[in-house]
Amino acid sequence: GRGRSTGGLHRCPCTSSCRPSAAGALQSISVHKNGSAHGRIRGLVPKIVPLLSSASFGVQTRVVGALRSLSSDPESMRIIQCAGGIRLLTELLRVPSAAVCRSAAGSLQNPSREEASRVLIGQCGAVLPWGGLLFGADVQGAVCAAGALVNALGAELAGSDGCVVTERSALQKLLAMAV
Repeated sequence: GRGRSTGGLHRCPCTSSCRPSAAGALQSISVHKNGSAHGRIRGLVPKIVPLLSSASFGVQTRVVGALRSLSSDPESMRIIQCAGGIRLLTELLRVPSAAVCRSAAGSLQNPSREEASRVLIGQCGAVLPWGGLLFGADVQGAVCAAGALVNALGAELAGSDGCVVTERSALQKLLAMAV
């Protein structure tokens, strides 16, 4: 069935040239709310997380894009974390492909809002690569890194009543000027 073919992408006997297309199809499906929910229900997330280690930047970029869409709901975010996706995404912040780095930074934006993921992201050392993206030549990468940094540091920069304090506003202005 369709669920098995989606989950079998990492075991697919096809040539390396069709894997980015297959991963791209997963990315397209996961953008839609129903597709994202169906992917979660069918166990898509733990099946595609290992593809982040693919030797193909095309596959990595597409899988990262799918995970970015899938990470918009808390349950999928937890599954990504449990499947080792946070660690792999932070590792992708250091690869030589600007597209993969940019996509990985964008994919870490949603998890960086959640406490357990935020701690894991910090332990995996995402802040320095985000800084590199922030001040690099890739404008889209800088925007993704800025968003992830604001989310990751947001909890520490919010007042006890949840109101944004001056430091967060200052950080947002600094990041906006950097981009």
